[in-house]
Amino acid sequence: MRLFCVFLAEKISLISSLPILLIVVFLIQRVLELADGIEDVESYNDFRGKYVAEALRYLHNKGYVMGARFGREGSPVLYVNPPYWENQASNYKPKQGYTPRKYTDHERETMYTAIERKLKSLEPDELDRTECYGVRAWWD
Repeated sequence: MRLFCVFLAEKISLISSLPILLIVVFLIQRVLELADGIEDVESYNDFRGKYVAEALRYLHNKGYVMGARFGREGSPVLYVNPPYWENQASNYKPKQGYTPRKYTDHERETMYTAIERKLKSLEPDELDRTECYGVRAWWD
């Protein structure tokens, strides 16, 4: 049984009464629900909730997401953290008799690069890596 944690979920206002759902998801199972919530966020400058949600689903389907955080730092922000182990991926399905392995540094770097490439296509104003939370995309 895999556990999940939703630390905060509440409606808040983001400049000009733009509704935004602040959800912090960390551990595995709720990435697709987070994408559904992001999809409901209307446009804000270059931020498009629908396209950000599609990108998060794509990254989930590829197995590149261990955890994701979405909210605001004045403006919309998304953090995507790649997994260290196969069984940490949000799309992981256990296989009987198979022991998940740890990803190599090269494999994780490939995931980071893929996440950055996908999020860069969404034209965030800032795109960088953080030590704790993976890739950060921020739209102002």
